[in-house]
Amino acid sequence: MNNICQTRRLLGTVVIAAYLSACTTMNPIVTTPSDMSSVLRVGDKVSIQEKNGTRHEFSVVRCTSDEICGPSECVQIPEISVLERQEFSAAKTTGLILGVWGAVALISMARAYGKFWGSWQ
Repeated sequence: MNNICQTRRLLGTVVIAAYLSACTTMNPIVTTPSDMSSVLRVGDKVSIQEKNGTRHEFSVVRCTSDEICGPSECVQIPEISVLERQEFSAAKTTGLILGVWGAVALISMARAYGKFWGSWQ
């Protein structure tokens, strides 16, 4: 019974670590300042770097032709030097799936043959 608990704990740790890596990535948005408000939507998760070096990360709650606003702050569009939006990443998703399957295969081999981490019999 103890071996089953160890296996479940290890598998749970792998799944949680994979989940925390998420299946998203921050991609730069290349556009003119006048088009920024048409590119972003309410709910987009963004990372903004101002010309003075200040960084902001938030979910967009309002976007006008003058500013991009999160829940507690707004950034003036003319002050933005880098704008990135969180987007779905097929590569990270594929890596997550392959990583989980690999971990399951490794655990199965360890349990079946007892060659990794000593004998589990």
